[in-house]
Amino acid sequence: MKLRTLINGRRAFMPAVNEKISTRLAYKIYKFIKRVETIDLPFYQDKLRMIIEKYATKGDDGRILPNNDGNVPVTEDKQQEYFSELSELENLETDYDSALFTLDELSELKLSVADMFKLEELIAEEEQA
Repeated sequence: MKLRTLINGRRAFMPAVNEKISTRLAYKIYKFIKRVETIDLPFYQDKLRMIIEKYATKGDDGRILPNNDGNVPVTEDKQQEYFSELSELENLETDYDSALFTLDELSELKLSVADMFKLEELIAEEEQA
C-alpha cells in the first residue's frame, strides 16, 4: 500500500475518532490510525521536511521564506525536482496491506465524497453474488 494512501486515510478518519460507532469499526480505525501515527507519519514528515529544506526558497539568513498563503515557495528551476521527490515519497510502497474496510463497515460514518477519494484504496471490493 502506498504511503500517500495511509496518510490520506488517516486524514479522512480523524473526524470520526470521537464519534460513537460500533466497537469493531472503532477498533479497526484505532489500529489503522495508531499504525500510521507511530510508523508511517513520522517517516513521511521527516522526509518531507528534508525535501522542503532542500528545495525551498530561503532568505539571506538561510531560513525558509513562506509565501503569503503560508505555502513553501520553490524556485521555478527546482520545481520539477521538488515535485519528483515529493511524488517518489508519496508513492513509496509500505508493508501495510491489512487496512481494508468494507463499504458496509464504513456506512456507519458520515463521509464526504472528498473522504471517499482519500479512502478509495482502503476499501475492499465487495464480491458480486
